[in-house]
This record gives sequence, C-alpha cells and structure tokens, in this order.
Amino acid sequence: MIWQSFTEFLNMGGQGRYVWGAWGAALAAMALEAWWARRTLRRLEGPQPQPADLRRSRGR
Repeated sequence: MIWQSFTEFLNMGGQGRYVWGAWGAALAAMALEAWWARRTLRRLEGPQPQPADLRRSRGR
C-alpha cells in the first residue's frame, strides 16, 4: 500500500483505530509482563543484605 500522507498512513483506510489499538494492546501486555516478571523475581530473591548486615553476621 502507498499512502499519500502520514495521516492516511495512521488512518489505514479507516482501519487505523483497530490496527493501532492492537499494537498498543500488544505493547502494553509485553511491558506489563516484563514488569510483573521483574517484581516476582525481586520478591522471590528477598531483601539483599547491606554491608553493615554482613559485618554483623561475621561476628565483628
């Protein structure tokens, strides 16, 4: 397809709302999945010890 303007490209022959909506939904789902995976990993790992905590655990 050849579009005469950027607006025609975005409109996509009247179907742009569905095309760009599908793209937006897919990108949002991928971003949500990445965020959720990172959050779950951090929760499973638990809190990371700080340098002061390491000294106390060694008996100093």
